[in-house]
Amino acid sequence: MTRTMPELTCRELVNLLAGYFAGELDAETCSAFEGHLAACRDCVTYLLSYAVTIRLARAAYVDDRAWVRVPEKLVQAVLAARPCRPGD
Repeated sequence: MTRTMPELTCRELVNLLAGYFAGELDAETCSAFEGHLAACRDCVTYLLSYAVTIRLARAAYVDDRAWVRVPEKLVQAVLAARPCRPGD
């Protein structure tokens, strides 16, 4: 007996986007994801804008080691200036 995954909501699809692009979804979830896209034009539009955003972000940061050149004092100043810190 084949178990069928319930249809995804738009919110659930958005929560799965990173896993989808990373190829980390299992076959059943991937099938439900793509089934939702086949029926939801709004999610297709969102997925395409998400893909463009990823491509542009990657193009902007060609050198993965760019963060190494950031002075530690600057990092600490930015962290200290945040209005809310995790755990507060």
